[in-house]
Amino acid sequence: MELWTEITSDSSLRVRADEDELIPTPPPVRGAKGPDGGSVFDKLIEDYRALAERAEDMVFQHVCGEIEMELRAHFFRCVEMSRIQNLGLMLMFHVLFEYHSGTGFYSHTPGQHDEEPPTGPQPGYEIEIPSTLMVPVSLFSSYLVYFQSSLSTRMLSDLYRRITARISNMVLQKIIFQRGPGRVSVKEGRAIATECELWLETSRAALSSGRAGGRTVGRLVEGPWRRLVEAGRLLALQGSEWDRIKTLTFGTTGDDDWEQAILEVAGFSELRRDEVQTVLRTRVDS
Repeated sequence: MELWTEITSDSSLRVRADEDELIPTPPPVRGAKGPDGGSVFDKLIEDYRALAERAEDMVFQHVCGEIEMELRAHFFRCVEMSRIQNLGLMLMFHVLFEYHSGTGFYSHTPGQHDEEPPTGPQPGYEIEIPSTLMVPVSLFSSYLVYFQSSLSTRMLSDLYRRITARISNMVLQKIIFQRGPGRVSVKEGRAIATECELWLETSRAALSSGRAGGRTVGRLVEGPWRRLVEAGRLLALQGSEWDRIKTLTFGTTGDDDWEQAILEVAGFSELRRDEVQTVLRTRVDS
């Protein structure tokens, strides 16, 4: 069976179409609805949305890949420094054992080598940012500044959350959680705390200036860094605060009281109790 359509203008035109062929659909009029009741532009909008999401994923993977590559040297340095410190501690304990037992070269005779402990406030350690960390942090800052100048507020917020969440978790795992028990000295704990704060301060500095979108994102800048900064601040605790947090964390104190104590000393309470225990165990004096 054949279908016939006649279009009349100045002259008659006969157009033929078989049943198995698609009859051309006339162009939609303005305001027309699609077969499902939606706008005829919905498919086009969906295509552009998928394209934007794909582009955002590519930017996310590229930025994180570059920063992670630059961080490898820093992670390697931290592991090597930890090994050197552990060898130094083992040697120190061996020397002290021989010194007090009288079995080695440093035999101790009462009245000799006895000195009064120093009194008064002791000078604090001067924490320096290692050069292996400055390169990835500078790269991270450059990307944030560029994104703020070229992306919309929503895209900037989404990218910032995704990138910082990945970097924060990676640094937390490599620098703290995977170090093992008794691997971090008090001095190194303070250095780790400084590094953790550096990531947060870099984000604040990069997003604090610029257009209004940057100020909007700036209010949420610390969110993805809270777990990392909290772990660093716990590692830097000393004296009575360190003893108090150890007692509360490993003791039978209720979770509410424990969380309030963590909040007082660290400013955040994002880590679970078992995670805080892991952080505290990395210290040599845990």
